[in-house]
Amino acid sequence: MAEARPRINSAEVADYMLSINRPISAPELTTILSQRYPHLLVENHDIYIRLRGFYMSDQAECVMNDEVRPRTFHLKAIKCTYFKFRHGRKTDISKTAIVRKHEGLERPWKKQTKRQKDKALKDLRALYMSIERELIKKRSELSC
Repeated sequence: MAEARPRINSAEVADYMLSINRPISAPELTTILSQRYPHLLVENHDIYIRLRGFYMSDQAECVMNDEVRPRTFHLKAIKCTYFKFRHGRKTDISKTAIVRKHEGLERPWKKQTKRQKDKALKDLRALYMSIERELIKKRSELSC
């Protein structure tokens, strides 16, 4: 009977993503991590769930490109408290890119609140309206 291998954890996935600093898809990441960690179980579905977790979390700054298939994810920063190690296997965070790249930054993972998003949208609408008024004014000057 084959010996059960432990699953790869989120810290190892995040460490690799921060070290490459570029968008990557789940299948591509699965292939790379399988080669990098042959002693761990790395499955595409498991990696995709972890990437979605990074994207949805308030403790991580992760950008998902939904316009391409397969979707790509770009992890830019993640808070160390995101990781909860279970089942007796723990990754030393101090030896990863998670701490080396982001320990001195003040909340790089902070996402915009609803109020901030509403204000930005309001400012964008105001800018659009001013540009539209300018164009209408220029058109009316040209036609006279």
